[in-house]
Amino acid sequence: MQPRAKSLSKTIHTSTMINVAALVVMFAALQLTLDVSKSGNAYIADLREQQFQVMALDEIASEMTLLLEIAIFREETKDLGLILSKSEDLQATFSRFRDVAATLQLIEDTSFATEAEPTIYALRNDVVRCVSLLRKGQYAVASRHFDRVIRLRLAPINRFVESSRYAKEVQIDSEQKRLEQQFSRVRIIVVAVCLSLIGLVTVLGKRLATSISKALAALILSTRNLAEGRHDHRMEFSGHAELDELAHSFNDFAKMRSAADRSLHVAKQAAEAANLAKSEFLANMSHEVRTPMTAILGFTEVLLAEDELKNASPQCVEALRTIERNGKYLVGIINDILDLSKIESGKMTVEKIECSPAQILEEVVDLVRVTADAKNLKIEVANEGPVPLAIISDPTRLRQILINLTGNAIKFTEVGKVRIVIRLVADSDEPKVQFDVIDTGIGMDQQQTDQLFQPFAQADSSMSRKFGGTGLGLTISKKMAELLGGDIAVQSTLGSGSTFSATITIGPLDNVQMVDHPFERTSADNPKPKPTATAVRLDCRVLLAEDGPDNQRLISFLLKKAGAEVTVAENGKLALDEALAARDAGAAFDVILMDMQMPVMDGYTATGKLREADYTGPIIALTAHAMASDRKKCIDVGCNDYMTKPVERQKLVALVADYATRDLTLAGSDS
Repeated sequence: MQPRAKSLSKTIHTSTMINVAALVVMFAALQLTLDVSKSGNAYIADLREQQFQVMALDEIASEMTLLLEIAIFREETKDLGLILSKSEDLQATFSRFRDVAATLQLIEDTSFATEAEPTIYALRNDVVRCVSLLRKGQYAVASRHFDRVIRLRLAPINRFVESSRYAKEVQIDSEQKRLEQQFSRVRIIVVAVCLSLIGLVTVLGKRLATSISKALAALILSTRNLAEGRHDHRMEFSGHAELDELAHSFNDFAKMRSAADRSLHVAKQAAEAANLAKSEFLANMSHEVRTPMTAILGFTEVLLAEDELKNASPQCVEALRTIERNGKYLVGIINDILDLSKIESGKMTVEKIECSPAQILEEVVDLVRVTADAKNLKIEVANEGPVPLAIISDPTRLRQILINLTGNAIKFTEVGKVRIVIRLVADSDEPKVQFDVIDTGIGMDQQQTDQLFQPFAQADSSMSRKFGGTGLGLTISKKMAELLGGDIAVQSTLGSGSTFSATITIGPLDNVQMVDHPFERTSADNPKPKPTATAVRLDCRVLLAEDGPDNQRLISFLLKKAGAEVTVAENGKLALDEALAARDAGAAFDVILMDMQMPVMDGYTATGKLREADYTGPIIALTAHAMASDRKKCIDVGCNDYMTKPVERQKLVALVADYATRDLTLAGSDS
């Protein structure tokens, strides 16, 4: 059983009382020292007063006898009153001396009675008689009386004065030494008492401080262990009730924290497993949808490019365009889902490079103009006030935001126009650019606006049925704007239209040129290239590693039609053997297109083994996996570049032509 703990508050109270008592004792000791010092000083002062009285006796007696001698010698009586006064002073001074001596008990009664006191009383009477004779004019009698009596009386007084003066000096010196010794003893005692009390207080304070510091050190150690995940550590008891109560509370908290961390760990594992499952699902979904879409869109593009299509019926051509349009729409949905997944997992990255906001806006207008023209809508771009010629941002993400906002404005507008306005916002903490996309469409009420930026949500269900869409575009755009340091806001009136305002940070404006007419300048500085009908021709040998028969036929057809010689391998093992055999025979392939997910041996393993075998030719990853981590994985195993399915004919041919005609560079770009 744990012993009963001492109360820390009582210990502190006791220590405080001891400190107060020590201060009181020290004050009393100091007061005693002062009292002793004052007493000694007063005693010495009394001795010196006695000495002064003795000296005064001698001085008064001398003055009195001198006056008598002058009066007798000159036979004058004018100073007789002064002589009598001096005799009275002599007796009074001696009385004071006797009182001081009696008080201090320094003069023996016998010596005092036999010598000094009777002589002074007799001397006074003799002086009175001598003065009386002088007043009667009997100067000769007074002179004889003075010589016979007064001088005789003065002799013992002079002896007494001399002996008393010497005795007082000796006595004062002796008393001073005695008092100094006594004061030294008192001072030593006081210092010893003070030091003892200080030592006692120090020991008690140190013990108390040690108890508290140990408890605090234990608390700090326990807290650090708890923060570092060592939940089995417990705080020890100190023997003080309050500190032990703190230890109890901390240990209870540690138990609760341990249980909470275990629950959190389990929940984290479950969340990580769910996130991993979601990522795997998205990757597999993307792969399984993109793989057939490669064949669907690819062959649709081939058919639409055939010359015989000119003789086909309009219904046939429209059917092909419908297949192409819906296929691209499906791929767009998959891309939106992947973008949202990357944003929510924190894997979406943004660049910070110099770009032209006006040029990006014109590119966006060029992309959506076909859709606007189909609905007879006018698109206008304008600026309010000077805007920077160049900004620091991510042009790809900014372009994606503006395409989405402008596309939505065109989708929900039947009559009127869509206007895009750019302005500089310089009244915030850092400069920003704001893009306002203004339409004259159907507009929204407040309830519809409040749920606008939720994933998979539109203004209402009828919107989805009438206009289509997943409701992901605005959610993704808003999150991208936040990644670029800004936001997206909306103002809308039902039946009158909406204004979507996207803001982004643009970096410092030091030495940045401001322009009043950015779109005229952009058109003059960057004239639109005229379309060319010249197709890229290939004169190279390509190894295609692809397990899907439909994609084999499509990609082979596209490359052969561009002039390439194509060899097909249906898995990674055959591709590895074909590539090494061709290299060893001196006829290495100019480019290898490597599907990354194949039977027998996948593209990752095949690429790694080729690089281990010192194969230096270009390898382009061709895969339906479209996550950012998939591209990095392909580059890490040795691929030079990366292209996602479904492939676009022009991009595919251009990429193959690029790598077939340049030196190998083991660092590609996302295609």
